[in-house]
Amino acid sequence: MVSSKATSVAQYLKELPADRRAVLSAVRDLVNKHLPKGFAEVMQYGMISWIVPPARLPVTYNGQPYAVLALAAQKNNFALYSMGAYASTGAREVFVKAYRDAGMKLDMGGSCIRFKTLDALLQPAVAKLVGTVSVDDAVAQHDAAHGAKKAKPAKPAKPAKPASKKAAAPAKKKAVAKAKPAAKKKPAAKKTAARR
Repeated sequence: MVSSKATSVAQYLKELPADRRAVLSAVRDLVNKHLPKGFAEVMQYGMISWIVPPARLPVTYNGQPYAVLALAAQKNNFALYSMGAYASTGAREVFVKAYRDAGMKLDMGGSCIRFKTLDALLQPAVAKLVGTVSVDDAVAQHDAAHGAKKAKPAKPAKPAKPASKKAAAPAKKKAVAKAKPAAKKKPAAKKTAARR
């Protein structure tokens, strides 16, 4: 999967070639027109993502804002990821049937709809699929799938920090190295005391 380091949707679109930008912009407009109110459009995981705002779902299974849709320009195609298609069997069946009835080929994984051109995307079916999941539905899907036991506070979506990962890695290794000897000494002291 191609992942962008862009920190805003505008920056992401600007870095694409004009023909690919036109396709992604058209699909983005389609999503924004049909997606129920209450979602936030952000950059997440290097893609344009529509999330449940952390104020509405502050605790998630992975500590990240819960995305219901994501859109990306991949190396060989475009991809629209839909949790609505993934989580709702009924919505998925209606979507697949629309392609079949239109005589169009559908290239779809669990939640990923892949297409190479705008004409290869059945836009009325996408519009209907996008409109099937409200914020309340998304929260219910999240909670049903993940429950509250494994949940972590969701981090707010924010721009990437300029510091490199390499600079942060040595500090993290030092902290781990310091913690390991202390953890090993405590059990050893208990064993010695138990022998006496």
